[in-house]
Amino acid sequence: MNDFLQVLSFSIFPILSTIIYATVIPPMGAILYLKNEIMLSIALPSFGSAAVAFCILIGVAENTMLQYVLVIIFIFVMLNLLSVVYDKAGSLKKRELLLAAVFVSGNAFTYLFMAISPHVNANISHLLSGEVLAIQLNHCVLIFIASGLLLAIAYPFRGVIYAFCLDEESFVINIRHYKWWIVAYRLILACWMTTSILLIGPLLTTTLLILPPLFSEKVSGMDRFFAMNIIIGVISVITGFITALIIDFPPTYLISITFLIIGGVGILLAPK
Repeated sequence: MNDFLQVLSFSIFPILSTIIYATVIPPMGAILYLKNEIMLSIALPSFGSAAVAFCILIGVAENTMLQYVLVIIFIFVMLNLLSVVYDKAGSLKKRELLLAAVFVSGNAFTYLFMAISPHVNANISHLLSGEVLAIQLNHCVLIFIASGLLLAIAYPFRGVIYAFCLDEESFVINIRHYKWWIVAYRLILACWMTTSILLIGPLLTTTLLILPPLFSEKVSGMDRFFAMNIIIGVISVITGFITALIIDFPPTYLISITFLIIGGVGILLAPK
C-alpha cells in the first residue's frame, strides 16, 4: 500500500492533467463525429506525431514554446488544406479515403524520422508507446486554466456550435463572420491536439477523440450527448489510471481498454 501511495504522489499531476483533457478532447471528438469527420480523429494525432518528430529532427528543442508553436502551425495549415481538398473531393467516401491517407502518411513519416535520427527515436518513442506521461505542475495548471476558459466560453455559444456540427451550409448562411468562427475552431483544434499529443501521447489522444462519441451516440439531445462524452472520458481515465498504478503498467493502454469496457457495457445495457 505504501508503494502504491508513493507512486501515486509522483503521478498526481499526470492523472489530474489527463482528467482535464478528458473534459475537453471528447467534446472535440463529438464535433468531428457529428460533422462526419471522425476519420480526422485518427488522422490528426498521426499527423501531429510526424510534426513533432520533424521538429526534433531539424533541431528544435523538446518541450519548448517553439516546438509547440511549430506543431500548432503544421496542424492548422493541414486543416485548412484539407478543407480546400474537401471541396474538390465531393463525396464523403473520398474524404474518408483522404483522411486515411493522412493517417498512413503521418505514421510513415514519424517512423521514417525515427529511423533517420536516433535522437528523434529516443525522444518520441515514449510518446508512441504510452510509457511516460511526463507532466509537471506548471503543465497541469496551464491545462486547467485553458480548459476552464474554453468550456466557459463554449457553453454560452453551444447553439452555434451545434448548428456548425449539424448543418454547416445553414451555419454559413445564418451566422455573421462565419469565416472567423471556422478559423477559431481550426486553431483551437490545432492547439489542443498539439498539447495533447506532446503531453499524453497520440494513442490516448485518439482514444479520447473516438471512443466517447462512439459510445454516446444513443443519447438523446445534444446537451446530453456532449455531457455523456465527458462523463465516459473522465470515468475511463480515472479507472484506467488507478488500475495502471496498482499493477505497474503503462497507463495509456489500460485507459484505452477501460474505455472499451465501459463503453461496451453501456451499449449492452442501453435501451434499444
